[in-house]
Amino acid sequence: MDTLGYHKFCARWVTKQLADLHKTQRMGSALTFLQRYWEEGDEFLDRIMTDCKGILLTEFMAPGTKITSQVYCEMLHKLKRSMQNKQQGTLSKGVVLLHDNARPHTAVCTNAFIKLFGWEIFDHPPYSPDLSPSDYHLFSKMKVWLATQRFHTNEELMDGVNNWLHNLAAPFFDEGLQKLVPRHDKCLNLDGNYVEK
Repeated sequence: MDTLGYHKFCARWVTKQLADLHKTQRMGSALTFLQRYWEEGDEFLDRIMTDCKGILLTEFMAPGTKITSQVYCEMLHKLKRSMQNKQQGTLSKGVVLLHDNARPHTAVCTNAFIKLFGWEIFDHPPYSPDLSPSDYHLFSKMKVWLATQRFHTNEELMDGVNNWLHNLAAPFFDEGLQKLVPRHDKCLNLDGNYVEK
């Protein structure tokens, strides 16, 4: 697991043992999130573009393809078109984008592209999969499902994943999003340490 950059910590695999600086960043982000939630309530959660009312876009990358800022911007453009087709009201309310701090997400050209859309980027501190619905909710369930499947080709895998994603009901995604509030609260109460559940 060293090659993936993961270490055993508290009987589970996490991205990194948190330094004091990371804990401080996580606490600051948690406090900012909770303040916004206290001010705006569920309307704030409804604007977050991650696991909202269902899958808006599924994008598969060819094996060996590197995700660059340009590739990510193309995905965001497809996401906006999908939102226009499926959830027009979301765009008019304003979009809050919750994505991690990977280089393609934080590149200057990516930020300029998102600003052009008029979307807000919500701070997501480093080493925080426990504060991302995709990681703690969607992908964890997908991992359990994938463990029971056998695919013989990439096409079978892509079809299977697409079918699984699109068969999930809207409440599943809302549940993942609703967990953001208690998770940020726990992060704050744990002085920035990882949130287990």
